[in-house]
Amino acid sequence: MSSLFTLFFPKEQYATEYTAVHSVLEKDQASQHKLESLYKLCMKELLSQERIYDIVQRHLLRGGLAAELFADFRRIATGESQPRYNQDLDRLIEQNCVDPQDRQILRMFLTFNASLSLTNFFKKEGTVAIAYRLDPRVVLKGRPTSLYPEIPYAIYLVVGKDFTGFHTRFRDVSRGGIRIIASRSKEAYERNFATLFDEGYNLAFTQQNKNKDIPESGSKGVILPNYALLGSQTDTSSMKACFSRYFDALLDCMLPEQSGIFSGHLGGRQEILFFGPDENTAGFMDHGCELGRARNYPFWKALTTGKSTKLGGVPHDTYGMTTTSVHTFVTELLKELGEDEQKITKFQTGGPDGDLGSNEILMSMDRTIGVVDGSGVLYDPSGIHRGELSRLARARLPVKHFSRAHLGAGAFLVTIDETNVELPDGSKWRTGTSLRDTFHLTSFASADLFVPCGGRPSSVSMENIKLLFHSDGRPKFRMVVEGANLFFTEEARIVLEDAGVHVFKDASTNKGGVTSSSLEVFAALAIQGDEHTNLMTYDPNAGGELPDFYERYVEEILNIIRSNAKLEFRAIWNACKNKAMRKVEATKQLSAHINATTDNMALQLNQMTEEDRKSLMHNVLKMAVPPSLLDRVGIEGIMKNVPQNYVFSIVACWIASRYVYQYGSNASEVSFFFFMRSLFEGKSTQ
Repeated sequence: MSSLFTLFFPKEQYATEYTAVHSVLEKDQASQHKLESLYKLCMKELLSQERIYDIVQRHLLRGGLAAELFADFRRIATGESQPRYNQDLDRLIEQNCVDPQDRQILRMFLTFNASLSLTNFFKKEGTVAIAYRLDPRVVLKGRPTSLYPEIPYAIYLVVGKDFTGFHTRFRDVSRGGIRIIASRSKEAYERNFATLFDEGYNLAFTQQNKNKDIPESGSKGVILPNYALLGSQTDTSSMKACFSRYFDALLDCMLPEQSGIFSGHLGGRQEILFFGPDENTAGFMDHGCELGRARNYPFWKALTTGKSTKLGGVPHDTYGMTTTSVHTFVTELLKELGEDEQKITKFQTGGPDGDLGSNEILMSMDRTIGVVDGSGVLYDPSGIHRGELSRLARARLPVKHFSRAHLGAGAFLVTIDETNVELPDGSKWRTGTSLRDTFHLTSFASADLFVPCGGRPSSVSMENIKLLFHSDGRPKFRMVVEGANLFFTEEARIVLEDAGVHVFKDASTNKGGVTSSSLEVFAALAIQGDEHTNLMTYDPNAGGELPDFYERYVEEILNIIRSNAKLEFRAIWNACKNKAMRKVEATKQLSAHINATTDNMALQLNQMTEEDRKSLMHNVLKMAVPPSLLDRVGIEGIMKNVPQNYVFSIVACWIASRYVYQYGSNASEVSFFFFMRSLFEGKSTQ
C-alpha cells in the first residue's frame, strides 16, 4: 500500500513551493519530470512504509479506525456498496487524528477505496499477488496536467511479496509492453520506486499517440522487483517469477467468475487485456500465453504478442516490421525533396545486431558513414563498406566484428574495450565506452540523414543540442527520421526544426511494429481453434514449414504498414507546407485528432440503429481487414469470433485515421459528412 501513498499523494496541497517551481518550468517538461522525481525522493520519509504502518497500528488501538477503513474496503470490493468516498469515516479521521499529515495519509485509504472497481483480494484460493483496478479519475484528480496530460481509462496496482507493479491503459481496448525494471543498487531501487507509476504512464501515453491507426490504444505494464530479490540485473529466473505472479493476478481480474471475485462495478463490461514484450520480458511472452491457456482464458492465443511462431507470433525482427515504417518515411521524404537515396550520407545509432539497426542496414541504399552500437563505434567518411556491413546485419553481429581490412582512409573502429583512444582529428578519449556514449555529439556525426535506431531516451536534449550544430551554426543533419523511441526530447526536436531540419518523430515513424502486433492479435481472435494452429503457427526448430496462409498474411501486414506510413507522411507534409507548423506539432495534432475522432465514432456506433451499424461495419471491415483473413473467415466469422468491443474499435479507428489522413486535422464537418456517406455507400476512400 505504500506505493499508493508515495505515487498518488496530492503533494500540491501541502507544498506551494513545489507548485510555483513546477509552473516556472511549464515549457520544459523534462525538468518538470525531474522535479517530480526529486520531490518524491524527498517525501520518502514522510510516506515510508514504517510511518504508514505506525499510523495504522496506532489507530487500530485507538477507536478501531483502521479496522473501519478495512471494512469499508471489503464492502466495496465484495459489492456490498458502490465505490464512494466515505464521508462518515472522513469525519472520524478528523476527530481522532491531530497531525494534518497523518490525517491526509489516513484519508488516502478512503481515496483508495473510492477508486476501487475490481480486485482479487478476496479470491477464493491460490492468490499469488494482489491486483487492484483503480479509477484514474479519483486517484489522479487535481494532479498537474503537465505531468498527466490525459486521464487514463484504467490503472492497475499489482503487489506481490517480491515486487510492485502497475498497468496503465488509455482505452478499453489497449495493448502495450510489460517491462521489468532492474535496480543496480538500493539507491537506484528507491529512485525507480519513486517514479514507477510515472514511467508506466508516460510510456503508455506515448504508445497512445503511436497506436492511433490500430484498434488497440496505448498501455504499459511496469514491474519493479524488490532490490534484495535479484541476484543481479540479469537474474532471469527471479524476473520470470515476478512476471508470472503479476500476470496471474491480472488474469484473476480477467476471469472474475473463475476466480470468485466481484466484478459488478465494471457495469457488465468484460475486462480484456493484451500484452507485449518490453525491457527484460521479451523471453516471457510464450510463457504469458501459456499461463492464459492453463487458466482456460478464452482469448489466450491473443493475450501476448512477441510470441514464437509456434504460438502464432509474427517476429518483427525477421520481417523488419518496425524498420519498414521508418524507412518508408525516409523514402517518401527523399521523393518529396527530389533526392536519390544512393547519393545521400547517413549516420545511425543502433547496430547490425539489433532489430531496427540490422533491418535499416539491409533495407537502405544510402552511403552510411557512421554506426554506433553497444560494442563500439564504426566510422568511414567515404561510406562504410556496404557488403561487410550487410554481412554483420544478416548474422546479427555487432560492429566490433567488422573486418578492419574494409576500413578506408580516415576510417576507424573503436570498441568499448579499448582505452586511451586517439581519433584522426587528434581528439583523445580515455575509454571506448565514453566515446560510444557521446559519439552522436562529436564532429564525426554529421551527414545528410540521421536515423537513430537505438540509444537511451533523451540522448539529445536541451543540455546538449548545441553539439548537433557546426561552429558556424549549421545543423549537422538535414534530415532526422526517428526509429528509436524518445531519443530526442521534444524541446530538442523544436530547436532542430526551427533551424531548418526535417524532423519526423517516433510516434509517426516507428509504428510498424505495433501495427504488426495488432494484426497478429486480430488473427488470433478471428481464426478459431485448430484452424489457427494450421494456418498461423509453425515450429522451425522441429522441422515445421511456413504455412502458405502465414506467408501471405505477413506480406499483407507489410503492405498495410507501408500504406499507413505513406498516409501519415503525406498528412504531416501537407500540414507543414509553407512552414504553417512544425512537423513534430503536426504529429501531435494528427494523433490527438484521430484519437478524439475514434472515441466519437465508438460512441456513434453504439447509438446507431442496428441496420445502419451493420451496414457501416460491413463496408469498413471489407476495406480494413487483410484480404487473406477476410477470404478465410468472412465478415460474419469476424463478427462472431472477435469480441464486440474489439470489432467496434477496428471500425472506429479505421474511419478516424483514414478521414484525418485524407482531410487533415482542421477539416470541416461537411468533409466528414461526405466521407461517412461514401462509407455507407460502400465506396473506397483511398
